[in-house]
Amino acid sequence: MGEATLGDGPRVRIALLMISNFGVADGGRETWAYNFIPRLLRRWPGVTLDVIGLNREHETDNSERLLAILQKRGAVTFLRSRRRRWVVLSALRRDPPVQLLTKRQPAPDLVIAVGSIMELLVVLSSPALRRAPRVVWLRTILADEKAARLPKWAIRILRPVEIRLLRCAHLLIANGEDTAAYYRRRGLTVTVIANGVDAERWRSDPPALNRPLRVLLVGRLMPAKGFVEYLDLGKRLHGEFEFHVAGEGPLEKLAERAHNEGWLVNHGSKPNSELPALLASMDVCVGFSFHSPERGGGGVSNALLEQMAAGRVIVAWRNEIYGQLLDDTNAYLVPQGDVAAAYRVLNDIRDRPDEARRRAAAAQETAKRFSFEVHLGKFTTAVQPLLAGHRATRADPLGSS
Repeated sequence: MGEATLGDGPRVRIALLMISNFGVADGGRETWAYNFIPRLLRRWPGVTLDVIGLNREHETDNSERLLAILQKRGAVTFLRSRRRRWVVLSALRRDPPVQLLTKRQPAPDLVIAVGSIMELLVVLSSPALRRAPRVVWLRTILADEKAARLPKWAIRILRPVEIRLLRCAHLLIANGEDTAAYYRRRGLTVTVIANGVDAERWRSDPPALNRPLRVLLVGRLMPAKGFVEYLDLGKRLHGEFEFHVAGEGPLEKLAERAHNEGWLVNHGSKPNSELPALLASMDVCVGFSFHSPERGGGGVSNALLEQMAAGRVIVAWRNEIYGQLLDDTNAYLVPQGDVAAAYRVLNDIRDRPDEARRRAAAAQETAKRFSFEVHLGKFTTAVQPLLAGHRATRADPLGSS
């Protein structure tokens, strides 16, 4: 992993690790990374950023894409795996990159594991990385993510293991108060840094609200994201409204079936670069992710911020996930899981377009408070003490915030 000087000051090297192929259409983490990395490098002109990901067999190699945004100020390393499951263990056992395993490799000044304890396990397995101050940027609650795939006894084991491992981090960051509350109830200290959005990039004309209104769900096609309820809504209202979906996931065959039946437009997984145009063509966006106090939540969603910045009319569950951004002045909130209430709200939007546009404009104003400048400023404040402790002789390794 390379080094760089920060102006005339000390050298600062950061390693950013995600168990991801860094595909541009892969999801919220990848969207965040492609926004965060270039802005971080612009903000801290002398910092070197080394990116570590995971590439499964037959996946596209995104190394060149990442190197282009690093602009010679860091290296790109991909673990390689031939398996779809247990990919981290497979990659580390098969052909681990030498810079992760050798003790002779100098440790970075900071390592950021973005995701969950799976990324943290890679850090702890690396003699080079584990010597650095460790930040875990929580993008999911792992036990919840795996709840549909593992038996209940395995989830009961996973929950305390997850908490114990997270205690090995020097700093925990969550992207929403709902996720932070889940871990705080389990005795962990968590700093909240909500996602950021480039409001100008997403700005578009107010929704036309012509009939039929065009409704869109963006995200993972899975039960926890409310895709089943969205399909139920579409079955009730298709013809009066035009229903669209953009994403992939375990329930994508249901999306394909509805598309073939002619009542749902399935856009599949789309690169983030194509979403502004798609959002501009829509009237209403829905947020149906489920929340429970026991299982935690989804944080402040990248997709939701983008939809708000685009000035779309938002319909969402009234829960702790969406309550971080939305209320009855800038969105239409309905009881969680209540498809009949969502049905009534869509009819109200159709019948009272001026009120719908007013709430959409208010959502657009709310999104402006979540800029990447604020996002990076909070990140700087959070990691400064770690860098100061690791490099005590350096007065201000990141520059002013």
